[in-house]
Amino acid sequence: MPGRKIAIFAQGCFWHMHHGCPFAKMPSTRPDFWREKLQRNAARDQANLTNLLEMGWRSLWVWECA
Repeated sequence: MPGRKIAIFAQGCFWHMHHGCPFAKMPSTRPDFWREKLQRNAARDQANLTNLLEMGWRSLWVWECA
């Protein structure tokens, strides 16, 4: 919603490491690969949120489990 400077994110709990959520369980196969990938996703999410806040945007995060 650019006119109102609102960003809405619909996040998958697994892909974005929703802490404390049962859907965010680490796979038992190739855990090193998944940990690195999911941590990169979470770091990118945080960077995006920081950039939006610096530009005066508000954000709403809706999680899969909600």
